[in-house]
Amino acid sequence: MPPRLKAILLLAVFLIKTVFRRIFTRNKSGIAAFRANYDADGLPPVSSAEREAMPDFSRCIACACATAARAVASLPPVVLTAA
Repeated sequence: MPPRLKAILLLAVFLIKTVFRRIFTRNKSGIAAFRANYDADGLPPVSSAEREAMPDFSRCIACACATAARAVASLPPVVLTAA
């Protein structure tokens, strides 16, 4: 069987399997599913104050990676030729 045909058949099988599973099983989503998955880890819920502070946690820490990336991006491209 050609690899492309095999890939298409596998995708089709798993698509059908996923659709039937969603139709015939109880949908457990939202906060109940989240708590079922993560309560055992002992992670407390995030408070609204912590949620508001989260954008500050991802700000720039002046590690100079962006500066180095800009310097590398400004270099001329390297052309590799066969010897």
